[in-house]
Amino acid sequence: MIGRRWRVAVAALIAIGIGAGLGFGPTTRADAVGGNSEISADRVVILGVPGLLWGDLASGLAPELTRLAADAALGNMTVRAARSRTCILDGWATLGAGNRARYPAPTEDVVESLPPLTAEQEAERMATLVGCGQQEQVALAGLTDVTQT
Repeated sequence: MIGRRWRVAVAALIAIGIGAGLGFGPTTRADAVGGNSEISADRVVILGVPGLLWGDLASGLAPELTRLAADAALGNMTVRAARSRTCILDGWATLGAGNRARYPAPTEDVVESLPPLTAEQEAERMATLVGCGQQEQVALAGLTDVTQT
């Protein structure tokens, strides 16, 4: 399982890369040009970091990410998708669709002759599922070790 410090470190590296890329942009503030206070943009960068919390910025573990947050226009998106349970894949599908969307879950063949799962079997099955069947979707894409994704 990916540790919290590792996620913060990855987020910091991504932010450093984005910050470096933004450093090559115009150096004049948008409201300083022609006295217009409305800001417009031709492009938008969307950075998604699952599990990153606002408290991670204040923790001091990611100073570059904190600096980027202080200078950038930030937004916070809470994923609200078609399922009752929040899912990373549904979040990106919703963002792309512009409306609540649902990433297709793997189809399951119903076999009525099987006995119901015990509580232990159900817990084991649920422990192998991530989000909305993410591991199953990765397996369908042809990766061999879905537990390492």
